[in-house]
Amino acid sequence: MAVPASGGGHLLRQAHSSREPVFHNGGMTFFPVLETPRLRLRKMVASDAPAMLSMHLQDEKRQWAGYNAITNLEEAIAFVRWTEEITQRHVPEFCWAIERKDVPGRMIGQCNFTKCDAGSLSAAVGYELTQACQGQGFMHEAIGRVLNWCFLHLQLMRISATVHPDNAPSIRTLQRWNFQYEGLLRSAGSWGGKHHDLMSFSLLAPEYMAAISPLASLSTVTDRAAVQIELAEA
Repeated sequence: MAVPASGGGHLLRQAHSSREPVFHNGGMTFFPVLETPRLRLRKMVASDAPAMLSMHLQDEKRQWAGYNAITNLEEAIAFVRWTEEITQRHVPEFCWAIERKDVPGRMIGQCNFTKCDAGSLSAAVGYELTQACQGQGFMHEAIGRVLNWCFLHLQLMRISATVHPDNAPSIRTLQRWNFQYEGLLRSAGSWGGKHHDLMSFSLLAPEYMAAISPLASLSTVTDRAAVQIELAEA
């Protein structure tokens, strides 16, 4: 998983395709719901707390998580409340619950969008997926949809992500989307009672367009995502 990012900036424009009214911007409120052929990225709700707890208790790779593990239901509920609070900030941030369309209402992971800055047209992403759903291309698919929203809808220039050096699956996820390694951030993370080095990656808008160029002839985001699934599972 990529280390969850935090921070601020200024969201540039409204997500007109949004479906849930929770994002504040110029008097308009909404939360961007994103979809792919297999997944729905939606607002996290109270009923997701048990799934969030289960994901943390069962994941054998928590040493790469980027923040302290959730160990009880109260902490999981507090995390869900936090995801609501960050959307209400003057500088909004988003944490999507990821669910499979064939199992609606059951969260299998989360993806967050933070550090949006109008001056540099940049933002950061972080993500995690329940262990049972790893290795099936789900995170590749989810990240692809978030990147599409960032670059084509918000028209950002740069997306960054940080990853623990030992987290090879997450590094591969970023590299498959053409993220470029920028360097090692020494002791940049702190969780589990230890400081951790983090690898810094970034993706620029031209690099993203190059990554999706074989899909450019497809007419819709859904069509492109369907091909991306085939590439992820190949």
